[in-house]
Amino acid sequence: MLDDIEDGASDELPRVEDSATFGFEVYVLRQIANPFRLSWVLIRLGHEPFVPVKFYSPLALLGWHTPILVYPNVFQYVYYTIRELGLWRVISTGVFASACMDFISQIFHRVSRYRSIVWDQWLKDPQGMKAAYTDLAIDTRTHKRIEPFQVETQMGDAQPVLFLTMLFEATSIRAWEVLITHPFYVVMVRQVAALIGGEQQYNWFPVAVRSVYRETGLLGFFQGLVPRLASEVITTVVYYSICRILRRWIFGRNRRRAGAVNIIQVLTFFALRNYVYSLELAGCIMTVRGSKLAGAAEANSFSGWRECERFLVRSGQSNRGWFPFLRSHIQAKDLPD
Repeated sequence: MLDDIEDGASDELPRVEDSATFGFEVYVLRQIANPFRLSWVLIRLGHEPFVPVKFYSPLALLGWHTPILVYPNVFQYVYYTIRELGLWRVISTGVFASACMDFISQIFHRVSRYRSIVWDQWLKDPQGMKAAYTDLAIDTRTHKRIEPFQVETQMGDAQPVLFLTMLFEATSIRAWEVLITHPFYVVMVRQVAALIGGEQQYNWFPVAVRSVYRETGLLGFFQGLVPRLASEVITTVVYYSICRILRRWIFGRNRRRAGAVNIIQVLTFFALRNYVYSLELAGCIMTVRGSKLAGAAEANSFSGWRECERFLVRSGQSNRGWFPFLRSHIQAKDLPD
């Protein structure tokens, strides 16, 4: 009877693949947000049609601090692109490449969730690692739902060897996701960059793919991959390592402190993203290197992504596109004489 109850209860729990969001409406909602993604790419590429304005902080009003120059916020930028380019063009540019990236990312998200279930088996029976590693028929209905911060908790509970194995898997999944989505990322960025100069060779996805191949060959689809991949690998490795330190040696396994630990983990993640953002930004700029686009002038002036990243840091442009408000990355052409 107990077995019957357990079987009935397990059927009510959703499978991992059932809980993943692959619905058509999800992609419709994501593409409605395409104007923000388009504006974000244009800002990263250094296209600033606005004149910077002075921002007066409360300290400046009291005379304790001088006002700073900032570009208008990203919402004004989106409104400008819609007004200048037209709503349909802003919504449709790069939309297919973006949808492909989102679809592939969802697949890897499923893989991550499945591996989390396998890791849960490893934590219960470390001796069965090999069996669990190759067993693709694990019945996900017998497992509880994927809880928030479950992977972080698993990383903290695992023994050193098991932790390194799990960390390697998590990093590999993220690296493969970046590698497979990058060609679509290159096409999407170049389609957006073509709006700067009004070029026509990147209007549609098949035409854009052909243009990338004609201008930069097969390697053109992997322009900017190294810094983008490095930023993701660094973030993944350092983030899970810090989570393990927090949960195992600082706060311990006290469930009462889980809320504080989760808050620190979120802050840690955003701090890491901010730290590696210059690499991500350099990767975005380098995707248009070698193309004949007007928006690629800056990228073509660099010999490689390292020079680009150093220039961004040295000139105060490394936060370009990071903050939606108080965008203080004023370019040299907009600085007052």
